[in-house]
Amino acid sequence: VATCNTNPANQCGPETMTISKVRSSGTYRFHVHAFSQKGQDISTTHLADNGTYVQVFYDDASYNFYVPKKTGNLWTVFDFNYSSLFTQLNKMNYESSAALVDNY
Repeated sequence: VATCNTNPANQCGPETMTISKVRSSGTYRFHVHAFSQKGQDISTTHLADNGTYVQVFYDDASYNFYVPKKTGNLWTVFDFNYSSLFTQLNKMNYESSAALVDNY
């Protein structure tokens, strides 16, 4: 996940995730939480304004997910399970507590 300044001199990322071993049951949900924006009002567009995206490597392939141009500091990116692989959710919310992120 890259959450960087939009100034081209300060670009960074993406940070990457590799899925190497998956259980045959269960669903995994992936979120990006801009916790540094928790004190901002709910109309923050920090994630959308900074070129944030997620790059995942799985089974000799890579997948890119791009943040929607919407307000919020919590991006619920996708669900993943063994049978259907990735189900893109692409939902934005506002959450001030890191402990509550999994409620989305």
